[in-house]
Amino acid sequence: MSALPEPTDGLGPWRQYLCRACGLVYDEGEGDLDGGLPPGTRFADIPEDWVCPVCGVSKADFEPYAGPRVAPVAVAPSVRPRRAGLVIVGAGIAGWNVAEAIRALDGAVPVTLVSACAGDAYHKPELSVAMGRGLTPERLVKETGHEKAARLGVRLMAQTFAVGLDPARRRLRTTRGTVPFTRLVLAQGAAPVLPACLPPDLCWRINSLDAWRALHGALKPASRIAILGAGMVGCELADDLARAGHAVTLLDRTALPLGAVLPETAARRLAARFAQAGIGFFGGVEVRGLSRADGALALETSAGTFAADQVVSA
Repeated sequence: MSALPEPTDGLGPWRQYLCRACGLVYDEGEGDLDGGLPPGTRFADIPEDWVCPVCGVSKADFEPYAGPRVAPVAVAPSVRPRRAGLVIVGAGIAGWNVAEAIRALDGAVPVTLVSACAGDAYHKPELSVAMGRGLTPERLVKETGHEKAARLGVRLMAQTFAVGLDPARRRLRTTRGTVPFTRLVLAQGAAPVLPACLPPDLCWRINSLDAWRALHGALKPASRIAILGAGMVGCELADDLARAGHAVTLLDRTALPLGAVLPETAARRLAARFAQAGIGFFGGVEVRGLSRADGALALETSAGTFAADQVVSA
């Protein structure tokens, strides 16, 4: 990402503000183009009716955010460390936050970050609201893995899987060789649970930017999409995909969307809003199987068979 131009309004450097609800960081230099705020919009000049593009809370729910400070880096990121140091497995928000925190304290200790993906930094809650806003995978990336590694002075082993651990000898085995460590942080995150009746090769799990990118590339205009699970993520995805012009069917074991967390009155109101948006909600449904037939997916449930172009487990 290119550096933002310095402000010329005499109000000092661009500032950042953190959403207390979802963790989104509003940067004055970047603005919020989708929300009508061009780059360079000061927080004080944001209209009071503006809302967080991810979770929808108001401007009043943001607070000043300074961000982590990084100590001067003494180790070139492109050079293999000569001595063992800290090894972090996982380049999600937890892994990168550990690297940021270490660098804020020590600019010399060798840090290696092992990632099964490219290690790009992005705001994960945006994955469930991005398609309706017309965002591309490139626009979701705040900083590439290589850019962030260079800025922090860490060694990034991208597209690398951890396959074994020898705690006694302090060695991590990976698909790119053995990595020694003095300290090890496991920050792989959670793996989505998929019911046994759903073949993994026929069902999407949107738990990472790579998965979202693949689904984004697979969708055709006005695709039929079945979403299994009407929790927070499932409901957000249903709303987002419907806004993007797709025909969405949302299914859940409970009778109402968000039925496990919302009062019945609120859940019924949400179901009514889904109906107005063209989202078909089916509650009290058990999934029994998923197969491909005649170029489409056939989702077998206790309420009958649903035809879909794509199926997402949420």
